[in-house]
Amino acid sequence: NHVAGFCPEVELITLLGESDRREDLVRQGLLPNVRLSLTTRHQAPTIHKRRFIDDYTSARMFEIYVMEDAPLEARDEAELVHTLRRTMGDYDVVVVADYGHGMLTPAVVEVLCRHAKFLAVNTQANAGNRGFNTISKYPRADYVCLAGHEIALETRMRHAEWYDLVLEVTKRIECPRFTITQGKEGSLHYAVGSGFTEVPALATKVEDRVGAGDAFLGVTSLLVAQNTPWDVVGFIGNLAGAQMVAELGNRVTVSKSSITKHVISLMK
Repeated sequence: NHVAGFCPEVELITLLGESDRREDLVRQGLLPNVRLSLTTRHQAPTIHKRRFIDDYTSARMFEIYVMEDAPLEARDEAELVHTLRRTMGDYDVVVVADYGHGMLTPAVVEVLCRHAKFLAVNTQANAGNRGFNTISKYPRADYVCLAGHEIALETRMRHAEWYDLVLEVTKRIECPRFTITQGKEGSLHYAVGSGFTEVPALATKVEDRVGAGDAFLGVTSLLVAQNTPWDVVGFIGNLAGAQMVAELGNRVTVSKSSITKHVISLMK
């Protein structure tokens, strides 16, 4: 939805389970300009993550995952690969939000890397993948966007400088452009040949961090694909993140109009 707030046409390719499918819920949450292409994961439920929060502070206490995260069955993988090959050539930008739950197998990754016109990738580190989902599973990309803990996990260098971590990752994946999001410290951007750019965070209210990284990835992928200067990329990306962290959960969708209003208010 964050990408759809800036583009006339978006296609969402994803998996839903054979059981506990929840397809109506998924469709109800999409903007009108999002086309949904579904592949069924047989003998598995749709992934469901339930968070338990403190009613007073809104702090997360724990969460429960309902999912099957083994690699896809051959028939499901073949259908997903076919869908990607059939559709990717129609789109200017392919944004991969890889949550590490079994959908993006080596065969699927190969298709993405080979056929996307512009490939933007995030490999999320979460409680459901326990550190096994890192960016080096992709041999190439056009843009990589990672959170600070995700790049530290990839490099196994917890206490190194951010600059050194980025440079280390450039040895592991063929990619010319990187962003590292750092929460309240803002974002760090790197382009091969032109160096680093730092951009401060813009959030004034932090209610919940869920969804901020996805919003940042979606919005900045579109900008980087158009060779937007890094200071602008970071500014708009951090505005998108600020809008998300100000609300509990994913109740808001970042859009061109909401970002424009935010920019105008800051510039007054």
